[in-house]
Amino acid sequence: MLYSIHFLRFIAATAVVVEHSDLLVPWNIHTGTAGVDIFFVISGVVIGLSTDPEMSIRDFLVRRFIRIFPLYWIATLVWAAYSARFAIAPSVEHILRSLLLFPDLSVVWFPVYLPAWTLVFELFFYAVFAACMLSGRFARPLCCVVLVLVAFKFSELGNPNIYFGFATVLFEFVAGVLISIAVERGWVPGRALGGLLIAAALAWFAVGTLHDTTRVIQWGIPAVMLVFGLIAFENARFFRSKRALLGGNASYAIYLFHLSLIQAVSLIFKVNDFPVQEHRLIFAAITIPASLALGAVMYLAVDKPLLRWLRRMLLPRVADRHLPAAAHSA
Repeated sequence: MLYSIHFLRFIAATAVVVEHSDLLVPWNIHTGTAGVDIFFVISGVVIGLSTDPEMSIRDFLVRRFIRIFPLYWIATLVWAAYSARFAIAPSVEHILRSLLLFPDLSVVWFPVYLPAWTLVFELFFYAVFAACMLSGRFARPLCCVVLVLVAFKFSELGNPNIYFGFATVLFEFVAGVLISIAVERGWVPGRALGGLLIAAALAWFAVGTLHDTTRVIQWGIPAVMLVFGLIAFENARFFRSKRALLGGNASYAIYLFHLSLIQAVSLIFKVNDFPVQEHRLIFAAITIPASLALGAVMYLAVDKPLLRWLRRMLLPRVADRHLPAAAHSA
C-alpha cells in the first residue's frame, strides 16, 4: 500500500463533501468536484499495484464486489427510504438498477443515490481489467489500450447522459495504471519534482474553476499530477500515523454517506425556518465535520467488520488483512 496515496483518498473525499456543502458556491468555486477525478486516478494506481499476475479473475472480482457493493447497498437503501418519506419515492426498477449499478443508457439516468454515478465507471474499469487478466502479465497495458479506445469511441462531449458525456474520465484510470507501472519500476519523482508537480496541480485546480473545458482537462490532468507528485513524499511519517490511516480507510464511507447527512441537516434547517442560503457558513460548519465523523463511524462500526467477515467467507485462502479501499466518487 502507498500510504501517501491512501491518505489522498481522505483529501479527495473531503473535497467532495465541501463541494456538496455549497460552501464555495457564492464565489462560483467548484474545485471540490475534482475529488472524483482524484479517486479515479487513485483507483487505477491501486488496481495496478495490488493485482498479482497470479491472482485468479474470480478472486479479483470477489475482492472488488465486497469492496464496492455491501456498503453502497446500505447507503442506497438509506437514501431510498429518505426519498420515500420526504420527497418522491423512486420506482422499483430505478432502485434495482441502482443497486446493481446497471444504468439505463437510453435516457439521462442517475442512480437513486446520486454520487454513485462514479461507481458505474469504477465497475466498468474493473470489468475491463478482469477481462484483460486473461492476457496474464500484459493485463495492465492491454487494459489501458481498451479503455482509451472505449473513451474515444463513446465520448460525446455535452451529452446529458453522463456515461457518454464523461466517457473521457476513463483516461484517468489509464493514467493511474500507468503510474502503478512507473512505481513498480522505481520511476518515481524526487521531492523537488514532486513538490513542483503538487504546486502545479493546485494552481491548475484553481485556474480550472475559471474555465469551462472538458472534465479530463479541467480536473483530470491536475489530478494525475497531484497523485504522482505526492508519491515523492511516501516516506513522510505523517502518512503512517493512525489519523492518516483512519482518514484513508474511512474515505469510501465518507463518500457514500455524506450527502445523506447534508440532506438531513438541510431538512432540519428548513423545518426550523433557518434558510441555508443565508446561513451557509453555519451549515457548512456543521455538515463538513459531521460528514467526516459519520464516515469514520461507518467505517469502524460497519465497513471494517463487514469486509473482514466477507473476506473470510468468500476468500478463505487469503490471510485476514484489510482490503485496500476502492477509489470513488460527486
